[in-house]
Amino acid sequence: MIRTPSGKNLMNEQEAIQWLLDNNALPFQCTADYVGGAEIGLGTIVNPTPAKVRVGSLIFFADSKVSTVIAITSNSFICSEEYNDLVDDIVYVSNVQLNASGHLIVTLSNGTDIDAGLIKQVSGFSINDSQHLIVSYNDGTTTDLGAIFSGNVNIAGNFTANSIIENMAGYNFTEITVSNAEINPIYAGVVKNGNKLTLVYAFEFKKTDTMAGYNQLAQFGIPSAVGAKLFPITSSLLDRKRAYCVGLDGATDTDVQVYLSKFSNTVLTLNSTDLNSLTTGNKYYIRYEVTFLLSENLAA
Repeated sequence: MIRTPSGKNLMNEQEAIQWLLDNNALPFQCTADYVGGAEIGLGTIVNPTPAKVRVGSLIFFADSKVSTVIAITSNSFICSEEYNDLVDDIVYVSNVQLNASGHLIVTLSNGTDIDAGLIKQVSGFSINDSQHLIVSYNDGTTTDLGAIFSGNVNIAGNFTANSIIENMAGYNFTEITVSNAEINPIYAGVVKNGNKLTLVYAFEFKKTDTMAGYNQLAQFGIPSAVGAKLFPITSSLLDRKRAYCVGLDGATDTDVQVYLSKFSNTVLTLNSTDLNSLTTGNKYYIRYEVTFLLSENLAA
């Protein structure tokens, strides 16, 4: 024992260790579960040290309970009926799960739920106009995974599928009001299959009075990249043909001249100069269809 100039006593290392051993200051770990008031073998004490289990010693049991020794025998010890359960004293994670909104919910042992936020999950895949694979996530973000292939794709043998649907974004149809006529659109459509573009317009027509010689019937909107591959016959004329008219309600079948013009790379117009020749008051069913190749111009 060393006395300092201020009169305090200091223990050296050996004396301090001995004091801890003599005053039950060291807890013991036990491989057995806690049983209050029963004899528990001293052989269940883990890594015994020079310290001896004695009355007042703290024992940490395998089932997370802690109690105090109240009696000692030659080969066993007995603990108090009172104990602390470390599981009750220390909050821990009891469950982790994703809720219906994709949020990670952490449940603690005390019943508290913690929302750890949205867990990023894949919600779908798509291929854009550049043939890149796009992955979409549930938080609204996307990632471009790059081109799904480069160059040409060659398939040896036959290729079959239930249906092949091409992306038809950028196409639209607008009906044009014609003076002194009643027009009832039946069907209007545009289909692009590979290097072919087909336009169809079918409608019921009835002249109510004398009409002008030239009438615009409808307008098709198309993507600019497609329109750039349509080559007019003249400055704007793409197609001119006789469209067959089926006479309805006893009217006589006939035909009319129909023109398709390229107003711009994104706008095509359907026109006619023959509608005034149809009988006033009679109803007709008129259908126009045309197909264009969009392959490279071999004559260029």
